[in-house]
Amino acid sequence: MKKIFTLLAATAMVLTASAQTAETWKPDGTEPENKTVNLPSIKAEFLDNTSKGSNVGVGEWDFSKSSDVRGNQNGLEIRFTPDKSGVLSITYAAAVATNKSIHMEVNGDQTNTIPCTLPDGSQLESEAKPLEEIPAGESVKYDLVSGNYYNFYTNGTKWRLKEFSFIPSADQSAITDIAADENAPVEYFNLQGVRVDNPSNGIFIKRQGSKVSKVVVK
Repeated sequence: MKKIFTLLAATAMVLTASAQTAETWKPDGTEPENKTVNLPSIKAEFLDNTSKGSNVGVGEWDFSKSSDVRGNQNGLEIRFTPDKSGVLSITYAAAVATNKSIHMEVNGDQTNTIPCTLPDGSQLESEAKPLEEIPAGESVKYDLVSGNYYNFYTNGTKWRLKEFSFIPSADQSAITDIAADENAPVEYFNLQGVRVDNPSNGIFIKRQGSKVSKVVVK
């Protein structure tokens, strides 16, 4: 019986460890130009080939208008390099008007872009303008793949950053473990920890691979 309860505790620990949490960064009061931010699963570089930034409040950055290397009038460009695949959320501190386009280029190639997911769940292609204003405090989301880098910027007079966060995808090893559990043989034990070959009419402990649960058999 002690062994069964130990398995239950271990299973709870595995489930807790496998939960993916967001890695978040907010402006820290320093100038963004040439700044690099390293989170556990993603790196962000604030490139100096676009506009200058200025602090406009605690935890916010305002990126003013200037010409970038493409000759466009853009806000500051951020390069994201993920160590793992996952979802990147970029939160605006000020509303994004419908006259501004949102861009995300892959590996520095202007012809290779990915869409973002808007707050309403719809998708917006890179270089396109939203049909409705994106309110302050809302985010656009991107699915990033490890092994690539991504350049993000918002075209227009300026844009204001509140924060960005990254949620790495679940490890492939965890997915493999789940598949292995589904194919593992099922064992039953009574509440005293004694194995039962043909359980019936009672409460039993069911074990399949690393999964352990209490079940009622009628």
